[in-house]
Amino acid sequence: MQCRALSNPKIEVLWNSKVTEAYEERSLGGLKENNMMSGEVTDFNVYEFFFAIGHELATKFLDGQLEVDSDGYVIMRSALAWLGDRNECAVNDEIQVKLPTTMRKSVSSWCL
Repeated sequence: MQCRALSNPKIEVLWNSKVTEAYEERSLGGLKENNMMSGEVTDFNVYEFFFAIGHELATKFLDGQLEVDSDGYVIMRSALAWLGDRNECAVNDEIQVKLPTTMRKSVSSWCL
């Protein structure tokens, strides 16, 4: 996602910044952004925006004790999430169920 966003000419990334105000006329009309490094405040006339935060899995401490995929998610052997030969159990946040896109959309809609 990061590479796609950074290479898209329609997206302006504002690093080390926070939105201090959003103003509207029936829908979003603009934002006031504060750069945390310089203290500079900037007004932007926008009609949409996207917040992105970093994501790092909390599985690094396992250091090879459990099997993980190339993305760092614990590999499940069954739907019960019991792993390995020592009866380890994966914590819900560290398990990624890789579903087909249509099913993911259905599950997401259902969860909301």
